[in-house]
This record gives sequence, structure tokens and C-alpha cells, in this order.
Amino acid sequence: MRYAAFLLACAMGGATASADTSRRFTHDDPLVRVRPTNELGRKVMNAGLAGSETFRRLVQRLEQSDVIVYVQLQPMMPSEIGGLLEFMGGSGTERYLKVTVGSLHHLNVMVALLGHELQHAAEVADAPSVRSPREFAAFYRRIGLPSGVGRYDSVAARAAGQRVQSELRGRPDARLASHAASRDDGLLAGGSIAMP
Repeated sequence: MRYAAFLLACAMGGATASADTSRRFTHDDPLVRVRPTNELGRKVMNAGLAGSETFRRLVQRLEQSDVIVYVQLQPMMPSEIGGLLEFMGGSGTERYLKVTVGSLHHLNVMVALLGHELQHAAEVADAPSVRSPREFAAFYRRIGLPSGVGRYDSVAARAAGQRVQSELRGRPDARLASHAASRDDGLLAGGSIAMP
């Protein structure tokens, strides 16, 4: 619900969103570009939008792009990778990405990991020439940092994840989770690009 209210506020506040402002936004709305695929994904999105200015800016940036991002929370992730971005395909007018985030973490850690991956999605959104898995791979080989065999990351994504985590820790209800979240700080620096 907060996600819907946020998008409506952005659209009414003069942002160039592509959505019809007379309609009520929902997560399944075909005009919303960041699309959680389940209830946990919606919970993580709402927590990010409520608690992190960096997270809100990333979502707003993606809502104004030609990229559609499906967000999936999954318990079975490799231990050294908290999140993953994959290029799924493109049409004449839109490009499709999938973000997968490990779901066996504290809520604030999942939000920070999603913020990290949304920064990667924004990097792709800002690169209109990336329209295929091959171009996606070449793009990250060019701008990314090698972080393992066939894995890449970016300085901007690492910084975004850390900023989101820091903003969440600054909230009164996040203090208790701070210790648990600090154990997972290394996940924000892992390779998170799925190369074809």
C-alpha cells in the first residue's frame, strides 16, 4: 500500500511517470516498472520505500525508464551472493530484468540487497544500448568490477546497498536489527550480475 501511495505521490508531484494518475497503483499494475512477484517481495519493497531515501530514489528512477524489473525473493541462494540481476530480454520499447534476493536474511538486509540490485537495474536503464544478454555481459565487463569467476559488481551498487542499510539502521525500529545486519555486510560487496 505504501508503494502505491509513493508512486501516486511521484506522479502527482510532477515526476514524469508513465502511469495514469487517475488509477490506483498496485504491485500488479502493468504500468508499475518494479514488480515484486510475491507477498514477501511487496513487504521488502514497502520497507525500503518507507525507510530509505536512496531506495525511493532508485525506484523512482526506474519508474521513469524503459526497464521492467521483476523482484523475486528466494531462499536458495549461493552463500556468497545475497542478490542477483539477470537480463531477461527486450522488446521494441521495453527491457526486462529479474532481480533475485536471498530471503533468509533479516528484513533490513533484504532491503539493502534489493537496493544494491536496483542500482544495477538503474545502470542498465541508463545504458539504452543494452538490449540483449550478450550486450548486458559486455556492459558489465566494461563497467563492472570482477568479483569471482564469471561474476561482476559495481562501485555504485555497493555504495547504494551500504547507503540503504545505513538509512535503515538510522530508524528507531531498526536498532535491534543492526547487529544481525552487520554480519551480512559482506553480501553487499559480492558479485551480483548473472552473466550469460
